[in-house]
Amino acid sequence: YWSHGAPPSTCALGSKKLTLSQNGYNIIDFLAIFPGYIELGMSIFASASLVEESDQNSVHHAAGSLRTLRIVRMVRLIRVIRVLRLAKVARHSKHLNTIFRGLSEANSGLLVVTLLMGFCMVISASLEHFFEYEAVPIGAEYSQFNSIPATFWWSLNTLTTVGYGDMIPQTAGGKAVAGVTSVVGVVIIAIGVSLVNLNFVDVYRKELANTKMMQVARTS
Repeated sequence: YWSHGAPPSTCALGSKKLTLSQNGYNIIDFLAIFPGYIELGMSIFASASLVEESDQNSVHHAAGSLRTLRIVRMVRLIRVIRVLRLAKVARHSKHLNTIFRGLSEANSGLLVVTLLMGFCMVISASLEHFFEYEAVPIGAEYSQFNSIPATFWWSLNTLTTVGYGDMIPQTAGGKAVAGVTSVVGVVIIAIGVSLVNLNFVDVYRKELANTKMMQVARTS
């Protein structure tokens, strides 16, 4: 049975073997580990003393080509779908329902913030490209701000105050644009947080009012 170190609870004997082998997730596991076993077997066979050197090279080459089959292991990501079962818990959690309702009622405000962020990203990237497209860092062949779309990455990092540091302004004008962009990003994020917070408070107060009304209706 191809358990491959699986827990004892999944390695049942007898009639349960057929049931487990027909399980979709177990089939995915088998397809993920099968190329590894083939590669291991061919490598051991090629290392045996009974195989000639020319044959060893051909076998090693075949085993190396099987490494491309390891992409099959990515199929196991399908098992992540099981996490969606947590959505069932949300239906029985008052706090999660409050969070989801607050986000749904804040969608219009969040849309405005997103559009504002996109507008500022385009403007700041255009200005930064204007100041930096001719500034080539020492040891580099060309400027990292060689186009406006390429500068979007820098603009988004600056607006969200992440600052990876892989694209650094070299000119005084570029540094000035970077400073203004970072301040504008903080303001936009603060506006978005305020809108979401107001909606959360509103939804929470409604939930409290509904709970009190239900308690009064039960006692009356």
